[in-house]
Amino acid sequence: MMKTVKFEKGIAFESNTTYVATEKRYDFYWNEIPEVEEKEAYSSCKLASDHSRIAFRLIGLENVVLDFGGAELMFHGRVAPFVLKRCKNITLKNFKIDYDRPFYTQMEVLSVADGVMEVKVCDGFDYYVKDNDLHVIGDGWDKNLNAPCQLLWMYDKTRTKQYPFIQGCIGDVIYPMENPAVPIRHIKVEKKGDRLLLKGPFPQQWDTNDGNNLLIITHELRDKHTVAYVSCENVHFENITIIHSPSLVLVGYGSTNIEVDGLRLYKNYNGNGRYVTSNADSILTFNCGGDITVRNCHLEGMMDDALNFHGNYLRIDEAVGNQLPLRFPGQGRTIHCPMVYDGQTIAVYRQQTIEKKAQYQVLQVIQDEAENCYRLKVDGDVSELCVGDFVENLSAQPKVLVEDCFIGEYRGIMRFSNREKTVLQNCIFDNVGSCILLHGDTTYWYESGPVEDLTIRNCRFLHSNRLVLNAMGEVQFTEKEPYFHKNITVENCSFEGCGSQGAVIARLNHVDNVVFRNNKSDGPTQIRAVASGSIEAEGITVIRDQV
Repeated sequence: MMKTVKFEKGIAFESNTTYVATEKRYDFYWNEIPEVEEKEAYSSCKLASDHSRIAFRLIGLENVVLDFGGAELMFHGRVAPFVLKRCKNITLKNFKIDYDRPFYTQMEVLSVADGVMEVKVCDGFDYYVKDNDLHVIGDGWDKNLNAPCQLLWMYDKTRTKQYPFIQGCIGDVIYPMENPAVPIRHIKVEKKGDRLLLKGPFPQQWDTNDGNNLLIITHELRDKHTVAYVSCENVHFENITIIHSPSLVLVGYGSTNIEVDGLRLYKNYNGNGRYVTSNADSILTFNCGGDITVRNCHLEGMMDDALNFHGNYLRIDEAVGNQLPLRFPGQGRTIHCPMVYDGQTIAVYRQQTIEKKAQYQVLQVIQDEAENCYRLKVDGDVSELCVGDFVENLSAQPKVLVEDCFIGEYRGIMRFSNREKTVLQNCIFDNVGSCILLHGDTTYWYESGPVEDLTIRNCRFLHSNRLVLNAMGEVQFTEKEPYFHKNITVENCSFEGCGSQGAVIARLNHVDNVVFRNNKSDGPTQIRAVASGSIEAEGITVIRDQV
């Protein structure tokens, strides 16, 4: 039987309990929260510390409701709000999240010319320059931007342009991370009164002096998520407003059955002048399963993806004995990130192709910390498997429903990499960049798998000249397996902002069985396809390009 308890800071959480908050605001200070060891919840960031300050930590609980009644949760310093581990039937609802000093810095761009940018740091983003290094500061923290890397984005407040982002370190001597996704640029800084001179190189597209631009610099590791939930079942999020999140907003690892109803991220919230809501994705899942439902959400101001659902490829990196030794070959994961569990089903593919060699049930997963790998006992013979073969978790393939959401301006994209049925319906896309990416790769991020059943229906795309759908896979294609994504239907959608010259609304690379039907547009539309199979597109010109 459920009991109801008044929420108080520092309360010890118990199963079968509803906690009800009665205050309008709760403040959480970094120096009042002890550090705890927390490897699993931050294992998506290889540079993260094993210890964190966590305001709400729920471990091994069942049937818990945290109802904050609309209260604002204000965090001061490097504090992660929520971590849930091995929990079942958990509801978090009715609250706002903010930080006294955001974990990014916003600057007004005054001029850019010949690789020199003059900026003025906006109010509320404290900093100082010392020994030609740029430091950003907050309650209990001081970050030198000379390492490991920062994401820099030129943001157009008029929303008529979208600029490329860069990664960079700022200072005379820099200490960049190894093997970055994009090159790290060395940027120098000079103090000039109440302004800063940043000396590039910068992208050519940044050479503008129209007075409408901000420079956004994110400078925090992805290890302070708003909510990280690990190995959980039946997690419900309801009526949550994010004014700022230092990292990912809602991130799940190896969990099943997730529902998000009414997640709201607003840039310039109540006129606060801040244009970033989250330093990373708003909703991201790693190797989750069951049903994922996202509805009634307003998502904008993120510095990465709106939604991202994917698994991870593992690779056989040593000779196979009586166990299957697997490592994650990419960036930003440790073996503490749950990628496979006892009883799940895995497939093995020949090297970097998607030619299936074998399929097994996992009998036991052993984490070998000394060798930084998993060792799997499976229900079949593994002697024919080879070093360099890739493994995918077929059980970590959620069914996804996204509906009745507004997707505003942000830096990233909406990303799907899951085999099970996915429906995206009744949504509005107001991002001036690309909208939807179907991806998967065995080259850098090692995100699985291919999309095999996707329906996009009754959606409005307000800036269709910036590409609505990009479907691609970064794997080795073969005569036996020439396609990656397949079975994609786009119907009853509205493509707006095409212009009189027309718009390329979709790019398809090694994709099969695609149908566009009963859609409408305000100008000519095209689909560009490379090495793809069946494409049916009513009223849309299909151009098949050479490989």
